[in-house]
Amino acid sequence: MRFSNLLLLCLLALSSCFAPKSEDEANIAKKFFSLKEFFTNEAIRLDSQNLHIRRTVRVNNDVSEALDSFPNWTNEFQLLKNFDINKSALLDDYKIDSVVNDNQKHYFYENISQKQSVRLIHIYWTQANIPDLIEVTAIDESYFKQEEFLYSYQPSKAYGVVGYRKSIFSGKKEFEILCEIVTAD
Repeated sequence: MRFSNLLLLCLLALSSCFAPKSEDEANIAKKFFSLKEFFTNEAIRLDSQNLHIRRTVRVNNDVSEALDSFPNWTNEFQLLKNFDINKSALLDDYKIDSVVNDNQKHYFYENISQKQSVRLIHIYWTQANIPDLIEVTAIDESYFKQEEFLYSYQPSKAYGVVGYRKSIFSGKKEFEILCEIVTAD
């Protein structure tokens, strides 16, 4: 009898550890605009269209161009999805601000701790409440390297990155990658 009471008590204690999260806890990570969710949906949307990527890459003074006829949109947007700040651990690291002017909205998320690599996210919205431009500024600094990038995406038009990388092993490299989204001819 004592053993069964002890077992029941242990089961009750364990079940409280696995209790469902409250609605606030479940939604805590949804405070910010979800880059991961947005770019996952964008990849699906663009996969359904017959599109190409005209890619121009500049590293210092060297420029190259290429046309990608069969882009893998999931791979193209992977880096931008990785910049998602919708994590409960980051909730206090970012401040949210907005500017609303004549039915146009601009939201921005700023890293106030200056400890995260994602320092700024700007999202400009159309009047139809659809993202028109997304910009992410990422900075990574350590003893060995210094990097600063500005990533941008205009839905159905273009995306790219501008930045530089400097390390103790090599000089400063400036680069720019522009990927223009074009319809197939």
